[in-house]
Amino acid sequence: MFLKRLIQLIVVVAFTTILARMFVVDSFIVRGDSMAPTLVDGDYVFINKFSYVFSSPQRFDIVAVDAPEGPERKFIKRIVGLPRERVEISEGVVRIKESRADEGTVLSEPHISVPTPLDTIMNLDPLDYFLMGDNRFASTDSRQLGAFTKRLLEGKLLFHISPKKIFDLVKNGR
Repeated sequence: MFLKRLIQLIVVVAFTTILARMFVVDSFIVRGDSMAPTLVDGDYVFINKFSYVFSSPQRFDIVAVDAPEGPERKFIKRIVGLPRERVEISEGVVRIKESRADEGTVLSEPHISVPTPLDTIMNLDPLDYFLMGDNRFASTDSRQLGAFTKRLLEGKLLFHISPKKIFDLVKNGR
């Protein structure tokens, strides 16, 4: 009797885990420093795949998208430009405009590590988002790849674990 219940419990837990992994949460290890200092090489990230079912992505959300090479590889980037906006990047400054005549708003981005080196002008379509990495010199993003449509956004960052930071805390006795 006990063995039968144990097997049933294991099957239910495995089935629930598989369903959650397929439809609700995804996880992967960050490779590269395109999101430094927010996320660094070796960090373990958890993505909420359900986050944009009933809500729209917001500026500064960190999202996962399929890399151009295919869905087996993911990019993790920050949303900078929203649908129907005009993104202008010049001399390291990112400016968001509602129209060409609009003076625009300079983004105040305390999370970025360096200003962007590439000048870009892009008008976003009604379903497009402009994504950039926080480490602008080491990021392949919308400046090179173009805008990403909402359907390409896999989900929003739920939380991350940084083994390097945990190791440093343990090493320093904190």
